[in-house]
Amino acid sequence: MSEMNELYKLREALGVHVVRTVKVTPALLSELNQSVKRQRAFMKANDKACCIEEDVHFHAELGRSTENSHPCTMLQNTQNQIWLYRHKTYDLSGSTAPDYHRSIVDAL
Repeated sequence: MSEMNELYKLREALGVHVVRTVKVTPALLSELNQSVKRQRAFMKANDKACCIEEDVHFHAELGRSTENSHPCTMLQNTQNQIWLYRHKTYDLSGSTAPDYHRSIVDAL
């Protein structure tokens, strides 16, 4: 398995934990909704760097809202490693990240 696939699997496992333990507040939901809107706008503008940064921001907001610094730090480190790969190879035209993020927000 490639390192990139391993990082995505780790982020998925951390993401599941984060979503299970997140402290949902109106402020968090508002920020996550705005993040999804920003990511869609960046995709429409074909702004890869900002789109990736917004993806990182979305996951970081969730992580911070667990009020548990350990998974938050692990998630941030994993996201940073993924960012390095994605910055070189990410194809915005095939991205479904905003749809997945919308699903997460709707579930919360």
